[in-house]
Amino acid sequence: MARKYPFSMWVYNDISEFTPDEVDLWVECGMTIPMTPAVNPGGDVSLLIPFLNRAEQLGVKMIGNVWGLGYGDLLRMGEEAYEKRLGEVLAVIGGHPALYGLCVGDEPDSAEQMDATKRCIAIQKRMAPHLTPYINYTGSTVAFTKEQRCGYDLGGWMKHVAEETGSKEFCFDVYDQTI
Repeated sequence: MARKYPFSMWVYNDISEFTPDEVDLWVECGMTIPMTPAVNPGGDVSLLIPFLNRAEQLGVKMIGNVWGLGYGDLLRMGEEAYEKRLGEVLAVIGGHPALYGLCVGDEPDSAEQMDATKRCIAIQKRMAPHLTPYINYTGSTVAFTKEQRCGYDLGGWMKHVAEETGSKEFCFDVYDQTI
């Protein structure tokens, strides 16, 4: 069996703008772990189930893009409310075989946001160790000051997060390789 490399993409739009048939297009475009459409505030997480079912039929997994699970949400709500929200989401889709993980966020750029990503990852790994939390660090994270990376150089930050959370996968978006 050929190895599937992790190719994904952002789906920012609300789930109401898509049907599960979109998963076919994403897979046709080469995505092996596409992101689900966004479940925004007040949205019904169970609407992701047909998307996850289609992903399972096509042999891929998906990253859940669900309001209330990002690092900004943790900073706004606090850890107790974050855990409650995560528990609600996990009760609905946490056991789906096509769920790869849940999105923690995109491009944190301050020490507070970097620390919040680590806390989100740790909470997600504790409550759902079978899933892979998804964080997208910006490619410019390498140029951050040590203060922005909570006192670590880049390699040290990645090692620190992996040791503190048990998560071993991180994403970076760097667009200059496409120029």
